[in-house]
Amino acid sequence: MLERTRFEREVAALVSEAPEYEIRVSQGQFGKALAGFAKIAYVSDAVIRLLRRSKTFASMVRTLDQKYLWIDSGLLPEGGWSIDWDADENGVLRKGPYQGRRVLSIVYSLGGSYFSPAGDSRTAAYDTIAIDRAPSQAPSLGKPVTLKENGEWIERIAHETAHAFRHVLGLRRAGKTAVERINGGIDDEIATRKVEGQVVGELRKQFPKFAPYQPTTGRLERWAVERDLVTVNLLRRTYLEHFVLNERLRAALAQLPAADAEKYEALVDRIDLGKRPLASYLTATPRFVDPRNNVVSTFMQAYPNLLLALRVLDARWRSVKDIDRRDLYRDADLEAMRIAHAAAYFDGITSYTNVP
Repeated sequence: MLERTRFEREVAALVSEAPEYEIRVSQGQFGKALAGFAKIAYVSDAVIRLLRRSKTFASMVRTLDQKYLWIDSGLLPEGGWSIDWDADENGVLRKGPYQGRRVLSIVYSLGGSYFSPAGDSRTAAYDTIAIDRAPSQAPSLGKPVTLKENGEWIERIAHETAHAFRHVLGLRRAGKTAVERINGGIDDEIATRKVEGQVVGELRKQFPKFAPYQPTTGRLERWAVERDLVTVNLLRRTYLEHFVLNERLRAALAQLPAADAEKYEALVDRIDLGKRPLASYLTATPRFVDPRNNVVSTFMQAYPNLLLALRVLDARWRSVKDIDRRDLYRDADLEAMRIAHAAAYFDGITSYTNVP
């Protein structure tokens, strides 16, 4: 009872507490990784104190502490640790003193929050949790931390932690076919949102000072999740676009030497989309103005065309205003835009679930 009273006093200053960055959710590897992130991102200690009091979050942390090795822990051998400790295609270490663990990096993102397991990236042999700044975070230090900011951090951290937790336990269905893997991605997002909501709900019930926070957890219906927007590496698309394009990119990448892939990536980043109408890119092999010679060209390989598709999707979604309100009223033009994107880039693999 005495300890609970002390904790109540600690979080009583929830709205105005200045960050100190000394509190950890645990002393294990995941706890240390999250503490390192919190210091870089200026996450209030109140956020970490509250997360420690969620039974759901604490349970995930206990598992992740046993499953991960923090990439900045100082425990990894210098140089090629993934070779020395024989990391498999899923990032699991097969040699060394930490056999069976994966390596984790938690980074501060300016291009959207996401979880990226080893194998999703062409280069990373470790899992990455990327967390974007809380929208309500003050742009400069020294300003009071608000209830809304702390709540947003809790949601973001809980969400990406849940993705990692489900991944290390094998709860994210890999699937044998592209459709199964895409459906598994949507299923995982729904399950993760439920965990996020559970963590926030536990804390709102437990602490009166946090109860006024209004959760922003996304919708749970499959048709809605498929249509929600997600930002990954600064590029925006719907969740269904994200999973379908990722599936196609992996298949296309397997057909290319790594050096060629790097050259295509650099070239696609330089293409000026404004030199042609955005709608003209809605095809499997769009014409574009080559930045090397200013000549209208097309790519013969699927990989650069898919990279270009990600940029086109981002530009088109960023051109749309008031998406949330328009979605609320089932805007026909917005739905037509999604269908046009699917027709251009899904290669017949799958389609959106009908809106009830």
